[in-house]
Order: sequence, then structure tokens, then C-alpha cells
Amino acid sequence: HAQMRSMEATCNAAIVACGKGSEWNKSLLICSRLAQSRIKADAVTFTSAMSACEKGHAWDQALELFSMVDQSNVEMDEVLLTAGMDACGKEGGWERALHFFGGMVQSKVELDTFSVNAAISACGKSCEWQQALQVFDGMARMETNLDTVTFNATISA
Repeated sequence: HAQMRSMEATCNAAIVACGKGSEWNKSLLICSRLAQSRIKADAVTFTSAMSACEKGHAWDQALELFSMVDQSNVEMDEVLLTAGMDACGKEGGWERALHFFGGMVQSKVELDTFSVNAAISACGKSCEWQQALQVFDGMARMETNLDTVTFNATISA
């Protein structure tokens, strides 16, 4: 079991290195090979691969990783869902970003400032200022920690 965890960590480190080296396509290759092996991909694997795709402006591919997440039964956490919302926002997919955000709220995933900002930014990038205000208002009522980025993203929307 320790050897498997070591292999998982090595694969995750390789995916992070691919992202830093602008080799998003190689991060996807590692993910697909993991799916065919005994090594289990985890939330870190997919978050790192999405980040690599986002850095390479390969937003469609980042979103395709969510189908791999579903197939691998990886538990989605706030970091993974926020990475998905970031990719949606950059691709103009504010509705999908809000779908992820709504899923976080319903499943009681801990909302952090990054996830709130990602949802508001996704709306703002698509000129959906009413939706951005709804997210902001809802988070303010829930007494979620909001920061300068949150206020700026809402104003910019």
C-alpha cells in the first residue's frame, strides 16, 4: 500500500511539473494512463491536471477531466470544484460554473473565498452581472468570508 501511495505522489508531482512546463497535454496523458493502471488518481491528480490545462489555455480539456473524475469515483473537494469553475469561467461557461458552485452549497462542501471568487468571476466574464450579484448576496447572507477580490470581481461584473 505504501508503494502505491508513493506512485500516486510521483504521478501527481509529474502532472504539476507538466503544468509548470506548459505541457498540459502530457498531464492529460498521465491522467489517462492512470485510469488504465492500478494506480488511483485522486483529487490532487485532477486538480493539478486542470491547473495545467488552464495555464495552457486548454479550457475544454480541463472540463473534460470532470468526466474522468466521475468515472474514477474521486470525491470532489472545494479545490477540485474551484479549478473546474475557473476553467468554466475562462471558457464563458458561467452556467456550468454556477452548477458546480450550487453543488458545493448543496453538498455542504466548505466554501472558501477562492470558490466564491471563481463563481463571481465566471459570471462577470460572461457579462452576467445579475448572477454575480446573486452569488455575492447569498454569500454575504451566509456570512462567508469575502475579500477585496470578491468585491472587485462583483463590481467588475
